[in-house]
Amino acid sequence: MYHIAKAFTLATAARKTLALCGIAALFAVPSQASVVAYQKVVTTTDKSINENPGYQKVVICSAGPFTVQSGDLLTAHAQAEVTWAGSAGTDRIMIGCGIVVATSATAVDSASAGYIGMVSKFSGNNLCKAKEGAEVATRTGSYQFGAAYSTVYVNWVHYGQTVPQYTAGPDGIIPAGYAEIVAAIERGVSRYATSTYRQIPYDTEHYLPIATTFTPYVQYSYGPLNIPAGSMVDVRFQVQGSTPTNQGTITQRLGRKVIQTTSTTSTSGTMLNLAIQGGATSLEHHAAFGSGGGLYFPSAVSNAYFNSVLWAYGSGTRIKIDTENSTLYGGFAVEVRPYVGYWIDTTRNITAADSTQRVLYSVGPINIPANQLVEVRYQSAYNPTANVAFNSKIVRATTATGTTGTEIQRPLWRKFDPSYTYTNAIHSTAERPASAQTGQYYNVVVSLPSGGTLPVMDWGQLEVVFR
Repeated sequence: MYHIAKAFTLATAARKTLALCGIAALFAVPSQASVVAYQKVVTTTDKSINENPGYQKVVICSAGPFTVQSGDLLTAHAQAEVTWAGSAGTDRIMIGCGIVVATSATAVDSASAGYIGMVSKFSGNNLCKAKEGAEVATRTGSYQFGAAYSTVYVNWVHYGQTVPQYTAGPDGIIPAGYAEIVAAIERGVSRYATSTYRQIPYDTEHYLPIATTFTPYVQYSYGPLNIPAGSMVDVRFQVQGSTPTNQGTITQRLGRKVIQTTSTTSTSGTMLNLAIQGGATSLEHHAAFGSGGGLYFPSAVSNAYFNSVLWAYGSGTRIKIDTENSTLYGGFAVEVRPYVGYWIDTTRNITAADSTQRVLYSVGPINIPANQLVEVRYQSAYNPTANVAFNSKIVRATTATGTTGTEIQRPLWRKFDPSYTYTNAIHSTAERPASAQTGQYYNVVVSLPSGGTLPVMDWGQLEVVFR
C-alpha cells in the first residue's frame, strides 16, 4: 500500500529519471487552485436506450447548471450499468456513450443547440448477452473553457444499435440508481491535450499488430512540460480498438499504460497508470478503455513528457485503433494543478475473488476536511477460468478491511468470461463530504455473487486525490 510517503518516493524516482534536464530551483511554487462548483447526480428512474433503429442519443443524467469563467477546468466522471433482455437469437448489441458539455441539459452531440464540446468522446463496446450479462460503461475526462458561460450542463449521453448480423432485439435499460454523472469546476489548473498519434502503424488505418512478445507503441504524447514544485499531474486517457466480427472468439487483448518519460518516442518511464491488458476480441468488436492516473511532484522537473503506450497480444487479425485521423473516439489530456493530497495503492490484497466481499485495494487512514473534494479512481484486471458474475464497489470505511460504509460507487454487476482472456474493471468517481472525517479508508470491494473463483492480476491500482 502506498500512502503519502510512497507518493514522495514515486515522484523522487521520476525526478531522478529527469535529473539532467533542468534545475529545480528555477521553478516557482504553483498558486493554489480552487474548486468553484461540484455536483454528483444519480438517476432515479429507469433509462431506455433505443437499439432499433439505433444511434438515437439520449441524456441519461445531467449535472448543472454551472457558471464558468474562461480558463476554468471541468472534470467529469460517469458510469452506468446497462442491462438487456436479449436471447440466443438476439445475442449482442452495441452500447455507446460519451460526456457532452453544453448550455442545454438536453444537448446530446455537436448537432444539438447549445453544444460546447466533449469531455469524453463517444466510444463503445458490444454487449454479448451470453458472455457478459450486462455492460458496465465508465468514462472520465476534462474540458477547459475558452470563454465564459453563465449556464453550463454536463450530460452523460448513451446510444445503441442491434449488431447487424443479429435479429433486432429489445432496448437496453439502465435501471434506476445505476447511472451517475460527477462534475467539478476548478480554477487555476493548466490543461494540455493532443490528438496526434506518434508511433501507431498506419496503412489505410491506424492499427496494432498482433504480437507474441511485448511490442509497445507510443499512441499519444505531450511535452516537454516544466512541472513546478508542489504540483499534482493527472492524465486522462481514452482509446477505442476494433476487431473483425467474423473471427469468432479469438484471444486478442489490448495492453496500455501511461508514463512520464523523456521524449515523445519513449515507451518506458514512471507509471501513472500501471501496464494492464484487457480482452479486445470480436465478441465485443469495439473495445473502449478510459481511465485517469496521477503523479505527485514535490520538486520541480523540466522537460517532462507524458505518453500513452499501447500493445497487442493474441491471435487473429490486427487491432484497429479508431479512427483513421485520430480525432474521434480517443483522448489524451494532461492536467497540472497545485498538490493538495494524494494516496495510491498498487498492491492487490487478494489473489482471487470469490463469493465473499473482499477488499482488493485500500488507501488510508486519511483525514478529510469539511467540503474537501475527493477524486477516487481505480483499475483492476482478472483472468477468468469460467464464466462468473462479478460485483465491485468503492466504499469509504473506518478500517482497511471494511466492506461497508459510505458508498462512493454503488455495486456494479457484470459477467467475466474466459473468451476475453483478461477482463478489466475501471472506475472513477468523486465525493465532497459536508463535515470533516477522520481516520478514513477508501476501499475497492469485489465479490462473485453467484459463487466461483476469479484470479486477480497484479496490474491494478487505487488512487485517491484531494482537489
